[in-house]
Amino acid sequence: MTQRANINGTSIYAFQADEPLWALWQQEYKAGNLTLPCCGGSAVPREHPASGVRFFSHAPYAARTCTWKATGAHHEDLVFEASSVLDQIGWKVETDCWIEEASVDIVATDPDTGKRIAILIESAPQSERPDDTLIAENKRIEDADLQSVMWLVPVQRYDHLKQDLLALPYQRSEDQAENTIGNIAWLLRSGLKMLKEAEVQAGSAKGGQLKPGDIPGHTSMPIVPQPTGIEADPEWQDGKTSVGSPAVRVDRLIRLANRWLPSGHADKWLKRVHPAVSFKNSPIGAAECSATGFLEAQEALKADIPNEEQSELI
Repeated sequence: MTQRANINGTSIYAFQADEPLWALWQQEYKAGNLTLPCCGGSAVPREHPASGVRFFSHAPYAARTCTWKATGAHHEDLVFEASSVLDQIGWKVETDCWIEEASVDIVATDPDTGKRIAILIESAPQSERPDDTLIAENKRIEDADLQSVMWLVPVQRYDHLKQDLLALPYQRSEDQAENTIGNIAWLLRSGLKMLKEAEVQAGSAKGGQLKPGDIPGHTSMPIVPQPTGIEADPEWQDGKTSVGSPAVRVDRLIRLANRWLPSGHADKWLKRVHPAVSFKNSPIGAAECSATGFLEAQEALKADIPNEEQSELI
């Protein structure tokens, strides 16, 4: 999935398309004129069925051979939202770029100074993209001609990364549509403002490139309280950001149920019809059917974990 595609050597961006332009690009795809920047393969215009976010996708046969990092709908929603915010405040936006052999989600150019910022959004589970991988990528990208390298990282990973990355912690908002984050606009606007302030104070003297310590107060971004209970479980957090394939979703839900429900209750809970999941399905059936069903099942599990006032499962 990407936000960028090419028509006759010209870049186009899904986040900038209105209805007529999107319809035109769908016709260009059918005519074979739409290609991807990562591998040159055919670019398929798509819309996420839950959030409505637009993006360009590989054809099924090409996704297995492309070397661009694998991303899901949640990640593309974040890139879409960030690109839209940057576009609205006047920054020039390029998405899906290669820099120092690393895949960079966004390169944004300051309209006032012409300086470029690389923005990377991390949505993959920590098990797939550990901290050391992010730090190594950051060091490579810093060697390029950039003012700074800014990361948006899940709030639960922020404390481990803030000393090594210029990082802003994002959190999922349950009040927003599926696969969106509620504070992305605030984070980017505030982060870019701090970058400009830091440039005045430190950028000129240090040759321009900004590092974590150059941004005053960057460690005091608004962070939600540390999660407790099942929400502190790494697999719960993985499920909130990257639900995975049907097999991955089912296996994760089984592990969570066996870990958090009383002994002997997990199997019965997983297979019974549950009122909190769609279509009067069982939690395990909902997880297998769709990503939305998995998220419903995961929330139902949290609600059904017995507490001091609740001796039996709901």
